[in-house]
Amino acid sequence: MPHLTQSIDAELIANYLSAIAKNHQDLFPEFINQKLSVDLRDDFPDTAKTPHFLYGDRLRWLSSDTDWGIVIGRFYSFAPHLCCWSWCYLIWLSKDSLSAAWTSADIAWEEDLEPLEGEPLL
Repeated sequence: MPHLTQSIDAELIANYLSAIAKNHQDLFPEFINQKLSVDLRDDFPDTAKTPHFLYGDRLRWLSSDTDWGIVIGRFYSFAPHLCCWSWCYLIWLSKDSLSAAWTSADIAWEEDLEPLEGEPLL
């Protein structure tokens, strides 16, 4: 917890709140790139959360009933929308997914995915 309290930047928080109030969320990446350290922590992988999904898991996007597929890879990366590091998955799309008409694979953050119905969650 000391790392969190030492890394809080009052100016960054004020800028975020101001951008939200003025409906300028498009500025968030600019704030993040200027103010937040996105370096991988020295204590990686000890501090990384265990991934929820494994290779071969069949998943769907929470925001869509039209896209689903199978996990073929994952990587740990800085998630600007979360302001922290998180797991991101490479999904091989089902041929029946809507997006399969223009791409074979896509990536998604862990919190944007869920198992297909009937798939066990580890």
